Amino acid sequence: MNKWRGLFLCLLLFPVATPLVAQDVAKVGGEKIKVLIDNEKVRVFEARLKPGEKLGTHSHPVSIAYFITSCKLRSQLPDGRFVETERKSGEALWREPIAHEEENIGATVAFVLVVEMKEGVQKEKGMMEANRDAIINDLNNLSAQVYQYRIRPRSMGGGHGSYIGFSLPARLKTNRNASYAAEVKDSNLVRFTATSEVGNGTVSATVNQFGVLANWEYTGNFAEGRKAPEVSPGQNRDGIINDLNNLAAMSFQYRIRPKSMGGGEGSYTGFEIPLRMRTNANATYSARVIDGNKIELMAISTHGYGVVKAELDGEGRLRAWTYTDKLQ
Repeated sequence: MNKWRGLFLCLLLFPVATPLVAQDVAKVGGEKIKVLIDNEKVRVFEARLKPGEKLGTHSHPVSIAYFITSCKLRSQLPDGRFVETERKSGEALWREPIAHEEENIGATVAFVLVVEMKEGVQKEKGMMEANRDAIINDLNNLSAQVYQYRIRPRSMGGGHGSYIGFSLPARLKTNRNASYAAEVKDSNLVRFTATSEVGNGTVSATVNQFGVLANWEYTGNFAEGRKAPEVSPGQNRDGIINDLNNLAAMSFQYRIRPKSMGGGEGSYTGFEIPLRMRTNANATYSARVIDGNKIELMAISTHGYGVVKAELDGEGRLRAWTYTDKLQ
């Protein structure tokens, strides 16, 4: 990695009378550079610098450098600063766009494999990610709207505790990000689907009875890298237990706070789990106030492994734990 860092820096400082211009590393490096792949998406090349050799001023787009040999490099940056680095064999380095000149100041050959992403690929990926993020933001806004419908009384045009009857307003069905559709599954579930306006694919998510988006799905370009990691029942259970302990602490803080500070003033009555904490990668959570001194907390695994329940007593302790299915 040191070798590449130096390589990149050296090219920026090529001594000429006119202003410095960073050149293509393959043209600057000559026999020091061996191009292995060069197409519309990537360029892959090897760079070898013997002890004392330099690479003149050059630039790189977004790239990855993999050091085949250990080496010591000195890089000169566009601002004139010198940076010395040591890299180990097998080390990999992610680089944002850079220009530099580089020198091997070690005692061994610096041998580096570099993968450069072409500008068009970077731009395309950046636009796709921006499109996906904008759609996710829109879906969060839609989930807030459908939940407001659910909790409004019928006299005010709401669902009176149900999603039945909700329809997406015409003004919200399309924008520059995507076209949106809402399917009411039952009184407690609505499925939103967004179809990208620029052909990147779809994003779908379900709004549960608490107004929280879950069960996200991505297709097309959006699906790249979105596969969730495998989670075992044991890992899921441990995550749920940790979450329930955090919710217990929050509930107890509510109980001991005075009403003037939004608390229960010695009672759990009125406590609700904040919207942002009602679902996550582990489970969907709910709290049922049994009386002023007791709350039942429940977690439904998002991986389909089962349910965990526990009772929170008046002293903030979780008791009477129960587990179902694979979470036992």
